[in-house]
Amino acid sequence: SPPNPSSAAVDTAAPASHLRLHLPDVGLDAAWPFAAVEAAARAHRATSDATTAATTVSAAAASEKPPPPQQVFLSEAARAALAPLLADAGVRHDDASQRLPAALAVLHLYFSLCPSLPPLELSIRSALPIGAGLGSSASYSVCIAAGMLVLGGHLDARADFHHDGADDEGNGRPATAEAAALVNDWAFVSETVLHGNPSGVDNSVCCFGGARAYAKGQPLRAVPGFSSMRFIVTDTRHPKNTKAQVAGVRRRLDAFPRVVPHLLDAVQGVADSFLDLFARADAGGESKADVDREMETLVEMNHGALVALGVSHASLERVRAATAPLGLASKLTGAGGGGCAITFVPS
Repeated sequence: SPPNPSSAAVDTAAPASHLRLHLPDVGLDAAWPFAAVEAAARAHRATSDATTAATTVSAAAASEKPPPPQQVFLSEAARAALAPLLADAGVRHDDASQRLPAALAVLHLYFSLCPSLPPLELSIRSALPIGAGLGSSASYSVCIAAGMLVLGGHLDARADFHHDGADDEGNGRPATAEAAALVNDWAFVSETVLHGNPSGVDNSVCCFGGARAYAKGQPLRAVPGFSSMRFIVTDTRHPKNTKAQVAGVRRRLDAFPRVVPHLLDAVQGVADSFLDLFARADAGGESKADVDREMETLVEMNHGALVALGVSHASLERVRAATAPLGLASKLTGAGGGGCAITFVPS
């Protein structure tokens, strides 16, 4: 998959008197005078987590090595410190829309990575539907992480990113493994603001591209033998909430401790079977037709286990009902509960 399906523009020539966030996809257009930004920065850094981060960032500026991301996760105290700034923009601390986490992620990375508070006007639009299970938030996180790392002087916009891709393919991708890892680490910080406790898979695939295998506590690895596959993506237009879906699975696990772990094992088994399938294909042991048939079965089994975990939705089941008579296998994607369904299209 191509990295960064969002587009971002960073204009450092914005008037020195304010910081502006223009995020039309979530309905936010906010501008603050520099005095308000400076006051918020002081309050942000006064929190225990943010103080460590700001001190480390200042020291890192001299060595050109930003601090590791675990030092700058947004604490509740830092979140509270940013509340007055957001309130000035009409975003309350209990705002249930996507404006609050989107703005918090930008402000937290800005204050953490840009201690000199350079003037900034930031505008971001997404080519992906928002909150539909297609990784729009991870793309957003990669964009703002890369932008803030450049703005703060931790990466160089020319030396550390590609600018020679044909038809923009690959343009903006980090040019070195070190730059990619740094962007990915800070994108994960943003993802924790947006989602609470993400796995890090989405931002990693957004940053590095391709198909990646994930296991908790282990680094992501490329999937051998995988080139590309065809899917129909159907946006159900039913909004989903990742945090709510994760909490629902947790409640089901607490209520049925003898059942739910086996369902989770089944989901893992599907993923392991997928990796095994492409390893066999890479070794020449499976034809394309064999891969297609097994993929269809794995898609069906994966969705069945996810239904039993309670993360499907009537809108997703309607997509399955429409594609099944055509002999096509469909499943939910992302956290489920709405959003998008994907339908595997055999070669």
